[in-house]
Amino acid sequence: MTEISGNQPATAAQRNGDMQKLAQIVWFLLLAAFLFLAFVTCGGSGGGGTAARLGGDDDDDSATADDDNDVSGDDDDNDNDDDNDDATSDDDDDDDATPTWTAMNVPANNGLESIWGASATDVFTVSLDGEILYYDGSAWSIMSSVGAVLWGVWGLSSTDVFAVGDQDQTPSPSAIVHYDGATWSPIPCPDAGILSAVWGSSSSDVFAAGDQATILHYDGSTWAATHAGFSAESAFTSVWGASATDVYAVSSQLFHYDGSSWSAVAGIPFGGDYWGVGGTSASNVFALGHWWTPDDGAIIHYDGSSWSCATGGGPGIDFEAVWESSPSDVFVVGGLGHEPGAGAILHFDGSTWSPMPCTEKADVTSIWGASPTDVFAVSADGRILHYGY
Repeated sequence: MTEISGNQPATAAQRNGDMQKLAQIVWFLLLAAFLFLAFVTCGGSGGGGTAARLGGDDDDDSATADDDNDVSGDDDDNDNDDDNDDATSDDDDDDDATPTWTAMNVPANNGLESIWGASATDVFTVSLDGEILYYDGSAWSIMSSVGAVLWGVWGLSSTDVFAVGDQDQTPSPSAIVHYDGATWSPIPCPDAGILSAVWGSSSSDVFAAGDQATILHYDGSTWAATHAGFSAESAFTSVWGASATDVYAVSSQLFHYDGSSWSAVAGIPFGGDYWGVGGTSASNVFALGHWWTPDDGAIIHYDGSSWSCATGGGPGIDFEAVWESSPSDVFVVGGLGHEPGAGAILHFDGSTWSPMPCTEKADVTSIWGASPTDVFAVSADGRILHYGY
């Protein structure tokens, strides 16, 4: 029996299987080498071409990179948002800021007695030397000079404005001028002495207050004088109404017009000289001036049924004008005369009266506002103050 050796030659089938395995290994190594070279030459630089196709979609990868950049951009945007947040925070800071009174640049004049506006960019004030000053939202300028002593100004619109006062002569007959949007023109009127104030409910229902116990009324075409019901010593200094049938005029007494006649107001808390009147409705009216006893600034309030003492201001002070945007936002101005720091401004927030910082050396004579934080006041020494940010 022939013995067989331990290392016999492989059969043809075994050799074919070994060759297939070797081919698979070589193919795998070549593919791996190709992918590695493709990544090094293209993929690492973020380029396109073959690497892009083999990488699944380099545009997507680039997009992913871009997305990464976008995320960074978003971070930047978030930074910008942070900046915006900061800006918003700054805005919040502005919102939290406290409005203050500041002096405005004003052309030289001989004292200002009244101010009124149609809007925040359309404001008129009048001076004792007959000049009418105008504010357009950026600067004050002298609009006109009418040759009269002007004490009051009021209008229905920027093209329907009245200014009143007296002729600059002796004796001093009344003076009324009207602005139609282009020109200031004098209007003939009966003599009621010095006209201190003007107010109306419409262009055909306007009242002017005179110091000779006289109220003038304009019906749209002519001015007529009314004397009935007034005491001889009534020197009217202010007029205001809630409607055509609910009008007040003040002097040493308060008078009320009901649409047909004037009559003295009863139930006033203290006697005194009243210089100003104003309000927001028939049930929210303030009258102000100076009480005789006690010697104090006077502010009284009407709630629709009765008058009551609102507050005083201290010995020697006279309150002259009031403006309010609402019952919880009331400004009252006045002063002690020509003394250092004589000007006075009070504010009422609906519950408490508080003095406002005021360095004005003369009486603050009139006040008007476009909003609670856009308020103008004028003084007897010709200055204009603005309350806002």
